[in-house]
Amino acid sequence: MSGEAAAHEVDRRRAALAGIRLVFEAGPVMAPLFTVVAIVEGLLPTAFTVLAGTLVRRASRGESLSWSLLATAGIFLAGETINHLRFAMMEGFRHRVDGRRRERAMVAALTPPGIAHLEDPDVLDLVERAARTDWPDTSAFAGSLFGLITVRLVAFSSAAVVASFRWWLAAGLLVVWAVVGRVMRAGQVGAWEDTSGRLRWAEYVRELAFQPLASKEIRVFGFDSWLVDRFTAAWHGVMRDVWRGRRGVRVKQVAVLVLATAANVVAFGVLVAAGRRGELDASQLVVLAPAMLAVSQFGQTDEFTIGFALGAVTLPAVAEAEELLASPRFRPPGEGSAAGLPRHEIRFEDVHFAYPTRPDRPVYEGLSLRIEAGRSLAIVGVNGAGKTTLVKLLTRLYEPTGGRITVDGTDLRAIDPHEWQPRVAAIFQDFVRYAMTAADNVGFGAVHAAADRDRLRAAAERVGVRELIEALPLGWETILSRRYEDGTDLSGGEWQRVALARALFAVDAGAGVLVLDEPTANLDVRAEVDLFDRFLEVTRGATTVLISHRFSTVRRADRVVVVDAGRVVEEGSHDELVALGGCYAASFRLQADRYVDGPVGFEVDG
Repeated sequence: MSGEAAAHEVDRRRAALAGIRLVFEAGPVMAPLFTVVAIVEGLLPTAFTVLAGTLVRRASRGESLSWSLLATAGIFLAGETINHLRFAMMEGFRHRVDGRRRERAMVAALTPPGIAHLEDPDVLDLVERAARTDWPDTSAFAGSLFGLITVRLVAFSSAAVVASFRWWLAAGLLVVWAVVGRVMRAGQVGAWEDTSGRLRWAEYVRELAFQPLASKEIRVFGFDSWLVDRFTAAWHGVMRDVWRGRRGVRVKQVAVLVLATAANVVAFGVLVAAGRRGELDASQLVVLAPAMLAVSQFGQTDEFTIGFALGAVTLPAVAEAEELLASPRFRPPGEGSAAGLPRHEIRFEDVHFAYPTRPDRPVYEGLSLRIEAGRSLAIVGVNGAGKTTLVKLLTRLYEPTGGRITVDGTDLRAIDPHEWQPRVAAIFQDFVRYAMTAADNVGFGAVHAAADRDRLRAAAERVGVRELIEALPLGWETILSRRYEDGTDLSGGEWQRVALARALFAVDAGAGVLVLDEPTANLDVRAEVDLFDRFLEVTRGATTVLISHRFSTVRRADRVVVVDAGRVVEEGSHDELVALGGCYAASFRLQADRYVDGPVGFEVDG
């Protein structure tokens, strides 16, 4: 065996062991029970064959057949009953195992407090293998494991029967069928390995056809046929490698099947010769002939062997993902408490940062900024100035590559990220519209307090969305998606108010900092001003950060800073910055002039 082949064999054995551990982890009671059932089921066919031989022998001697017939019938009925019972019980169990695998993959992906791993293609490929929902999956593995135990026991018990006649004949048949099984499985399984990256791309293209947001552009721009062609090309690109890999072992498969046929011919030749010499009577022939055929179960490529091998392909990725995503690479430091923070201020001190995927394009090269606790700060700047990145660093979704962020003088890296993140309620421009109930969409701001409906209603009331929610078909229990029965959807502005209610609910439940990262960017200026003004009013006294590229919407913030090219270039109150006549004043007047006497009637003051 070549080094590469040996490595693949080790990987497959590791995968099988990982799968077995997962099966017993998902069903600590059911898995041992299925094992016992599989063992019994594996021994019954050989027992039936032996009893059939006993019947023939007793019949030839004229002895009573009553007890032998009863025993044979009992074994037959037991086999049928166990077989039906196993399949009935297995259906639910196999999905439980697959669910446990996906649960572990989810936990692994959610373990890092940051999000850098979700932008790393290698990590995404690993997580995709661990959590993949398409065929092959671990439900096939779980169902096949116990079936494989059964067929292997049939083979070994049958070989034991053959060994009572000629031990070397039993050993030879086992070796031949072991070789057959290995070659046949290699042709079915090997080509599927290492395809997750390309499969992930093909699945992404396919899923676009079912996404409401994408479906609008697909139809308007008319690239539906192009999308189908691209999916077909991507999928066939993967499958061609699978088919090519299978073609590469066809000659070997034919050769080993010829070998197996020859081995069976020799085995039956030995059996016939022994019968002619009078070494075997009819009852022994009745037992040995089917036993020789049953040894082939050791190498057969059936639904159990293929399901076991294919289902195991994804399993090592679960442990690998858990190990990788719990490693120091994705586990930022910090064990200090975040309780009550910030009390005085948050500071960005000469912060440098570049995204891991773009290390040559720094976002910050010396950002310094002070966020005063209990007051509102507006951060404005043109698109691409680095405003959203500031939020990602503040929430520890990423770590600075230089400088530091402090909270009341303590380096943020010394604080437990899992404690700090709930202290920051952030609503991003691309906030999530969860296809869940209205209560969930608001309650996700603080899941530990989501059962408090009075607090949910209060948060919704403060942003003017309570009446809307309570007028929905099922009120707070209405699913906010038309893709589900009794569900409904909201307008863009209504969704924004729900998202803002989520942020307020987080603050009411104990968050110390509220960040709004352009959540109203698709509203007109007057609507955005109204919403920002309302929000500043209801959050007065809280540590609030408003981020916007519209200079004309943040006038009521206690303090405004202008970020440009990753640095703070101006700061002060709105009036101070307008009087300064610098970047803020020029941008403010430029944007505001577009709306003077405009269709929305927006008038500029100052």
